[in-house]
Amino acid sequence: MQRTSLCPRPRTRPGSSVHRSFLIASLLVGGIFCCCASASAKPDDARKGTDERQIFAIADIHGAYDELLAILQQVGLVDKRGRWTGGDSIFVQTGDFLDRGAKTIEVANFLKKLQQQAPKKGGEVIVLLGNHEALNLLGDLRYVTRDILAAFVDARSVDRYTFYCNDYSKHIRRQAVLRGEEPAAARQVLSQCQEQKAYGLVEYIDALSPEGELGSWLRTLPAATQLAGVVFLHGGISPALTGRTIDDINHGVAAEIAAFDQVHQQLLDERRILVTTHLRDILASARRLAEEETAAGRVISPQLETVIRLESSLLVGDNGPLWFRGYAKWSDEEGNAEMPAILAPLGAQRVVVGHTPQHSHRIVQRFDGQVLLIDTGMLKAYYKGRPSALEIRGDRLFSHYLGEAPQEISGVEPAP
Repeated sequence: MQRTSLCPRPRTRPGSSVHRSFLIASLLVGGIFCCCASASAKPDDARKGTDERQIFAIADIHGAYDELLAILQQVGLVDKRGRWTGGDSIFVQTGDFLDRGAKTIEVANFLKKLQQQAPKKGGEVIVLLGNHEALNLLGDLRYVTRDILAAFVDARSVDRYTFYCNDYSKHIRRQAVLRGEEPAAARQVLSQCQEQKAYGLVEYIDALSPEGELGSWLRTLPAATQLAGVVFLHGGISPALTGRTIDDINHGVAAEIAAFDQVHQQLLDERRILVTTHLRDILASARRLAEEETAAGRVISPQLETVIRLESSLLVGDNGPLWFRGYAKWSDEEGNAEMPAILAPLGAQRVVVGHTPQHSHRIVQRFDGQVLLIDTGMLKAYYKGRPSALEIRGDRLFSHYLGEAPQEISGVEPAP
């Protein structure tokens, strides 16, 4: 099978701790699937004439490549071959293009290609991080399906996977002997691993690494951007983040990813997380390391401090920009009270977010037009929704649904 462009041949040594640890996470947690290179998007005032340019935004794609291509064709941003035809328009994708859908890698390749093509025609494509991109970067692969992994399978995948099953089994045996226990569990782990036949998993994990083509690109994506007085991001700016600039948020998210990468590699090198690399166990191992450092009278590194507090961080915290759901859950009274204080420090008039699929499968405007919820459940097989795009023309807003004429957005939805 020919390898897709975001599926590089593994660069790390077979049997390395990086490969072992991620394999263990996928096998043991709920079954098999259970460098601060921050590319803050250009600040609003660095973009010439954004008030006059058309802006299109699309939310959660989740591997729905065909639907994405169709809606982009309908709004005139690409042709039938997926080439940029949007002129000087700006296209913002608000995150969650990974996971669930079978064509995840096709979507990632497509977005990356459009990022390169659009500037040649005077346009711009801004791809933002969502919580699912964050999960992948943190090694939480519970939403990665066999269909996604299939794109990474090549002629050596079976051999690589068999090697890692054997390697992990040997590690379990060594740990059992050190604890004075019977090593019978190692044989069971080997059998379970072999039965899963998760071919492509090793290659996918390698692609997600800081050096991998997919992982290195993901680490350049910002969490938020602001254009013509409109803030775009995946989850939202919670009251806890009021007063922080877009650059603050982007640099903060990128710094947390870089800190995690550094600590994660340290834990792997010290074989502290070979039993499992699920995020909660990585954090537990990091806390134990911090306790040991403190007991030994050593100063805990800033990176380790960041990781042991990751659960309340920008990257994975419920009030962080990738996970916040308040805009969809607040009552009208709550939203109308909170939004002015959130938007005023940014000099923004409204915020556009995805993350929470709308039950109506329509773009929803709330809080006197200060919030637009644009996740309409594009991956129909999972969310039963439909492809859509938001268009901003100066002060006017339009919704686009596949196969329908554009509709101007004027009304405000009541509380859910």
